[in-house]
Amino acid sequence: MRSPFSTCSPTCTQTFSRLAQYLPNGVPVCLFPEGKLTTAGEINAFKGGPTRILEATPVPVITLA
Repeated sequence: MRSPFSTCSPTCTQTFSRLAQYLPNGVPVCLFPEGKLTTAGEINAFKGGPTRILEATPVPVITLA
């Protein structure tokens, strides 16, 4: 099976791999689906990283607004 992180940059792959270790162990993680904090208060387009992480490591999710 192909890794869901195989199309990422090396930094992205390292980050996703680390999250895949933390999440099953109950370590809380905060993700911004737009990929970064915005400075103008506007929401950027969402990126696919959080979805890919959850597909690889299904855990409960609490959304915040």
